[in-house]
Amino acid sequence: MAIDRCYIHGDRAVGQKRGIALNSGATEITGSHIDEIKEIGFESQAIAGWNGPGPFRIDNNHLEAAGEVFLLGGATPGIHDLVPSDVVFTRNYVGRPEAWLTEKWQVKNLFELKNARRVMVSMNLFEHNWVAAQPGYAIVLTPRGEHGEAAWAVVEDVTFRLNIVRDVAAAINVLGHDDAGPSGLARRVRISENLFYGFDREKWKGNGFFLLINDGPPDITVERNTILQAGNLIEAAGRQAGAPVTIERFIFRDNIALHNAFGVHGQGRGVGKDTLNAYFPDVEFDHNVLAGANPSAYPPANFFPSAAALMAEFVAPEARDFRLKSGSKYLTAAADGGPIGAPMRELAQILEGSDTKQDDRSNNRSHPRGRGSGG
Repeated sequence: MAIDRCYIHGDRAVGQKRGIALNSGATEITGSHIDEIKEIGFESQAIAGWNGPGPFRIDNNHLEAAGEVFLLGGATPGIHDLVPSDVVFTRNYVGRPEAWLTEKWQVKNLFELKNARRVMVSMNLFEHNWVAAQPGYAIVLTPRGEHGEAAWAVVEDVTFRLNIVRDVAAAINVLGHDDAGPSGLARRVRISENLFYGFDREKWKGNGFFLLINDGPPDITVERNTILQAGNLIEAAGRQAGAPVTIERFIFRDNIALHNAFGVHGQGRGVGKDTLNAYFPDVEFDHNVLAGANPSAYPPANFFPSAAALMAEFVAPEARDFRLKSGSKYLTAAADGGPIGAPMRELAQILEGSDTKQDDRSNNRSHPRGRGSGG
């Protein structure tokens, strides 16, 4: 099945619950524009699926909704043991208008997986998420077993690569298993080569965290990202009988990040090595820039400039240009001798595509078969 170059929209005044219910087998949604999907007191989604096996390809769309812009899972499938699988989510704009900040719509997150397997999320722009019906995390990876009715639900083999996440209350929330009933695990998640910025705590009202990791999801890799968050870099949580629930096989490498007050922090533990030793017993944590951190609190194979010194390494941070300057020592400081942080040349293509989609938004309203970026 294919949905190509369609304009799907809700009413500007009263909204719409859902743009597309993705309860199908092999399906492609391409070159389309979905907007004004919003509800008062109820969840709304541009695209949501819970009863289809996939594979799904969601490519080159403008997706706008209040509740969750894109969601897999979250309801009991009619097919036992069903896990939506083989999902490719690429080159999409995922967000909502800033004007909704002062309106009445129920806002949750931008991208959520509650039951999914083998998911590639790449070359997307995610923006505008704030605290409302949830704490404001833009990307949420939390298996939900629907109170035991879908206890097989998992979130596994997810790659989140070459995306921009900006102007949000917090970035990523990964939960090891459902905290409201039986489920499978969140596991094998890779977060690499992304840019995160625009964590305005006054505007978006959140904690400004980059990564909340709860209840021990194993096999998480965070590598070669540029992270300019406003709160903690990593917050680990989850305790049983008073002891931390450990996260096995965690890699944090070649990232540029701000430390802020607490940096890497775990529930009931101290900053830095105390948290790493308690929650991440076999962690690989090296070749990261931790701007503003106390070097004695972290493993030695990292870099500890001041926050001001890090900003001086970028071309024009005041203009949101986070390319490293020519001659920056971080261009050759990664574990493999290459640059630390996100590849800005590749990420620039995302902003170029998004500008085209936004500019043509009015054309979509007058030409429902048209789309913004030319497919």
